[in-house]
Amino acid sequence: MVTRTQPAMGRFGGLGDDPTTGLPLMQGRIALFCIVTCCFASGSFVVDKLVHAVASGAALRDLALSEVGHLTGCAILLLGWLVARRQRPLPAKTLVVLDGVTVVVACVAWAAMASYAQTPFPVHDAMLATAFTLFARGIIVPSSPTHTFVVALIASIPMPVASWFVATRPATAAVVPGLGEDPVTLAAQTVLWSLMSLLAATVTSKVIYGLRERVREARQLGQYTLERQIGAGGMGVVYKARHALLRRPTAIKLIGERAMAETDILRFEQEVQLTSQLSHPNTIAIYDYGHTPDGIFYYAMEYLEGFDLDRLVSEFGSQPPGRVIHIIRQLVSALAEAHEIGLIHRDVKPANVILCRRGGQPDVAKVLDFGLVKEVAQGGDSSLTGAGIITGTPDYLAPETLEAADRADARSDLYAVGCTAYFLLTGGPVFDGSVVQVCSQHLQKEPPSLSKRSRHRIGEDLEALVMQCLAKDPDRRPASARELEEALSRCQDADRWARADAEAWWADAAPLLAEQISDDGASKGAPSTTLQVDYAGRTEVAADEPPWVREGSPS
Repeated sequence: MVTRTQPAMGRFGGLGDDPTTGLPLMQGRIALFCIVTCCFASGSFVVDKLVHAVASGAALRDLALSEVGHLTGCAILLLGWLVARRQRPLPAKTLVVLDGVTVVVACVAWAAMASYAQTPFPVHDAMLATAFTLFARGIIVPSSPTHTFVVALIASIPMPVASWFVATRPATAAVVPGLGEDPVTLAAQTVLWSLMSLLAATVTSKVIYGLRERVREARQLGQYTLERQIGAGGMGVVYKARHALLRRPTAIKLIGERAMAETDILRFEQEVQLTSQLSHPNTIAIYDYGHTPDGIFYYAMEYLEGFDLDRLVSEFGSQPPGRVIHIIRQLVSALAEAHEIGLIHRDVKPANVILCRRGGQPDVAKVLDFGLVKEVAQGGDSSLTGAGIITGTPDYLAPETLEAADRADARSDLYAVGCTAYFLLTGGPVFDGSVVQVCSQHLQKEPPSLSKRSRHRIGEDLEALVMQCLAKDPDRRPASARELEEALSRCQDADRWARADAEAWWADAAPLLAEQISDDGASKGAPSTTLQVDYAGRTEVAADEPPWVREGSPS
């Protein structure tokens, strides 16, 4: 059961449990409100001044007292914008004061504009300026209805007072159009307009605040609180999250909005169920899975801070042979567990291997994204894996899968492992070109020599082993992942990447990793939310059935 707590800065409209996610948004919205309102007010002043000059022949440089009030309001808003736009985050109390003072003082200036007018016409202008200011704040600044009502009520008071002063002042010679000479009528009409502005601002704030709350509730998923989006792919979107009680960093994957067909949902469930069978330390751990009451499927897995192998090469270039052996041994060890229970991955590639620190150990490789996994012994569910359809990434597809997708087996994964090792050692894919050209070369062309493309000295035994994995004929590749792992351990460079080397590398890479995490967080201004789980709707699997086969499912 989810326990909802009062969010920090709730008076601003529920900007999240963590003030660091809500306050920057609030500060930016106050700046936006100030500059938008200032621009409209300044534009109105210029237009009125020009029209008055043309109609009466008055000099543009002459300023009436009412115009001084108009300019004062513009100056207050400009000052509020200058304060709010500062790069340094402002404290919560400062934002409260800045928000309230800017709105109230601007509305006092509009009222003063009417009070010092020589004719009653500026009363109408001031009422419109007040109404626009309150309405703009209700739209732009995220605020709870109660807070908006209080601010708008205080800001609305000066206008009726000013209208009474104008109507009872003997110097007022002209009659207010449509109101006559009765000051009570003028004050009553001004109060009515002020109330309408007050209600419009409050209702607008309530609607927008309600939409923000509905977004929060729509992203509720049990005891997990989503913090920021960290990735997206064909099968879904990944968020960093934390458990409400354990406070353990977690990654939550949700099925993509564009992939909501029944087959895609079944495939998503299959990915979770198959991956959860694996317990190898180099396979990403699955903590939980289920779906929300509105049918959005998800699973919770361990959160990894590190570099996928694709980014590792793009940021740091090709890797030394000792380290490549260290990484690939972990990759094939994880695949060995899957292969031994009859599962093949079918999408082994650098982007699906994360290099991170785990349990105090540097350079731990984690294999993820079993979305294209297939059960070998029984053929899997062809409707889910796409019988006759080539699945995977062209740069890492084995030749036999290009000829017939159903021919994929464990040795196809080893071909992709060879392509991944080649990429790490050389800094580029085995073959270059368009998708068609790459596929054609995988079928017909022998890979270029590793020694000629790598900036590192590659041992003959390692190069021979990588080339064996890249053999066109599956029978010429290593017989199993376990055999490949043992062969890698016997390479002459296998012991040339020590723990000290890994520790030194991670120490150098720490600033870049911290910058990556900071950029991910800064790019997401949305509040953290907790997602609710419909545990009763979990998929139930019979003990004697494969995990993807359910009653009524295609088989």
